[in-house]
Amino acid sequence: MPSPCHHTKPRKFRAVVPWTNGEFVCEDGEMIPTKRSLTAIHEASHCCLYTAFGVVINGVRINPDGTGRVHRYNFEPPQEPFPLMINAQNGAISIAGVVGEAIHEHGEVELNAILTKLTFGGGQSDYDRIQQCGVDHLIEALMTFSSSALMEHWGKVLRLAARLDQVQYLDSDEISSELPYVCDVSRYSAQLQKEIDSCGTRWPWNPSIKRGLMRVSSALLR
Repeated sequence: MPSPCHHTKPRKFRAVVPWTNGEFVCEDGEMIPTKRSLTAIHEASHCCLYTAFGVVINGVRINPDGTGRVHRYNFEPPQEPFPLMINAQNGAISIAGVVGEAIHEHGEVELNAILTKLTFGGGQSDYDRIQQCGVDHLIEALMTFSSSALMEHWGKVLRLAARLDQVQYLDSDEISSELPYVCDVSRYSAQLQKEIDSCGTRWPWNPSIKRGLMRVSSALLR
């Protein structure tokens, strides 16, 4: 039997999917989330990794223009560089948004797709933070770790995204209630260290703002 979305000429129509009150566009048989719904997935994924590493967040919101933001309590840039594992944790948190989008849209995570989102798509601000932490040379390890952590709690990420998509703002207590039993700093730190070690990556501090990722992404996308 043909798919309800299958026609000789592609057309668009709007449908509500079970996990969210946000709308999705169905075009030529493919369900495509609207910007607001995809932003909810992106921000919920950040929240999941923040929670896994025990970072207290003040709230998360979706703005009227469809962008989103996670708010941290009284976060100020340090006077001295963080230890490298802390920077790696922050890098994993930063990349989690685009990794969550990839899981939701495609059911899998591929390096070249993540690089595209980070360097040319909506993840550019996340990539800026990864660079500021000096861990952009660990992109593949950060991506693999974040994907594993998100998949472990994917049902919770979806529930948090559904709630955020509905009300546009959740405070710290509301986020915690949607992400029970996620926080495990020691376990996730060890898993991140193991992932980095398995990639054979050393831990040099990277003080530069721009490194080779743009060249790497260009090579992968050719």
